[in-house]
Amino acid sequence: LDPNRDWESFDEIFDNVETSCNDLLGSESLLEKSVMKKISEILKIELQPFIEMSDACRRVIHKPEGYAGDYVTIDTIYNNEPSGTGKIGRLLDCYALDLVAAQAVRNRRVMI
Repeated sequence: LDPNRDWESFDEIFDNVETSCNDLLGSESLLEKSVMKKISEILKIELQPFIEMSDACRRVIHKPEGYAGDYVTIDTIYNNEPSGTGKIGRLLDCYALDLVAAQAVRNRRVMI
């Protein structure tokens, strides 16, 4: 994993995908709710196998301890060491661990 080359390219691509999805399905969308729901369902089916390549994302999706913020997930966020299946999994983990919510969890640790 080349943190400079791979991450910058992936981060830019994923930001564009996220922005496009928000434009299409967000609160400002001009689409009917039923169409937005169908598109969301299709995106989930198509993208979930890739997202689950990220170890952190897989834990949050499946909630193995019954909820998304269990001790293992929080520890994963604190450690901030991307892992996952293959390069895509690690890059997705990088992206997830760099989200504002994950940064807030790490910042909270300093205050505890």
